Amino acid sequence: MILLIVKASMSNSNTRKEYINRINRVIDYIQQNLDKKLPLSELAGIAAFSPFHFHRIFRGIVGEGLSEYITRLRLQYAATRLKYQPAASITEIALDCGFASSAGFSRAFKQFYGLSPSQFRERVKNENRPQNQNSKIGKVKRKNRQINGKPGEAFSFLTHYNRFQKNIKPIKKRRNKPMKVEVRILPEYRVAYARVMDGFNDQSPKIMKAFEKVIKWVQARDLMGPQSLVLGISLDNPEVTPLDKCRYDACVTVPAGTRGEGEIGVYDIPQGKYAVYRVEGKYATIYQEMVKHWQRLMSEWFPDSGYQPDDRPCFEIYRETEEEMKAGKYVVDICEPVKPL
Repeated sequence: MILLIVKASMSNSNTRKEYINRINRVIDYIQQNLDKKLPLSELAGIAAFSPFHFHRIFRGIVGEGLSEYITRLRLQYAATRLKYQPAASITEIALDCGFASSAGFSRAFKQFYGLSPSQFRERVKNENRPQNQNSKIGKVKRKNRQINGKPGEAFSFLTHYNRFQKNIKPIKKRRNKPMKVEVRILPEYRVAYARVMDGFNDQSPKIMKAFEKVIKWVQARDLMGPQSLVLGISLDNPEVTPLDKCRYDACVTVPAGTRGEGEIGVYDIPQGKYAVYRVEGKYATIYQEMVKHWQRLMSEWFPDSGYQPDDRPCFEIYRETEEEMKAGKYVVDICEPVKPL
C-alpha cells in the first residue's frame, strides 16, 4: 500500500512538471510574439492540449485567463515604451503591441491603468515635478489615492508606481565615479531556466529557490562548466506591472542542443548589441539596488548615448566569485539591448 502511495505521488509530481513545461512553452511564445495575432488554437497546439481544455489548464497553472494574460502583457509592454520611447507615437506603439487600432488600445489602457496613454506619458515625464492640483494628472492622482492596493481592488498605476518608487531607497552616489557603460556585441546564449511567476511579490526568496533548482538540474546532467554563466531575466517591468505578476527567469547557460524537461525550460537569448553596465553591492539590499541601477542606466546614460532600448530581452549576468558570495557581495553585469536612436 505504501509503495502504491509513493508511486502515485511521484506520478502526480511528474504530471504537474509536464504541465508546467508545456505552459512555459506557451508563455515563451507569447512573449516573443506580442505584436502578432495569438489565436487559441495556435497556442493550444504549442502546449499539445486540445483548445477546449487548454484555456482552463492555462488559468489553473498561471492563475489568470489566457486573453487577460495576453492583454496585460501587451499593455505593460506599451507602458514601458510610452515611458522610454517618447518619440514613438501612440498609434505606432499600439500597433507594435498587437492592438488592432489606437482607439481600442486607448480604451484597454485606461481601463487597466486608470489613465489614457497620453496622460500616462505626461505623468511619467513629469514624475519628479510637483503636480498642479487642478491639472488632469493632479485630479487623477487624487482620485487614485483612494485605492490602497488591498487584495480584490483594481490595479491603480499611480498608487502602485508611487508606492514602488517610495519603497526603493536611492543608492548613495560615489563622487567622481561616473557610470562606466560599454556597448558590446554579446553572443547568443542558450539557457536553461526555472521560472517564478510572482518573483517580486516577496522580494527574492522564490527567486533564490529558482536559481538553486536550475543550477542543481544543470549540475546533475554534467552541463555546468568553467564557461557557464548564471543569468537573471526579468520578463516584466515592475514600474508598470503589479508585483505579484512580475515574472522572473533564473537561468544558467547550457550547450547548444540542450532540451528542457519538467519545470526546467530552455530557450535562446539572441546575439546582438548591448549596453553593459557593471554594478556591485551587498546581497542584503540587491532587490532595491538593482532597480535603481536599471533606472540610472535609463535616466543618465541613454539620453546622451545615441542609442535607444531595443525589444530583445534585457538580463543580468552574475559575475561574483565564490569568495565574494561568501562575503555577501554581488557583482552583476546589467545587459540592456540597444539600437541606434
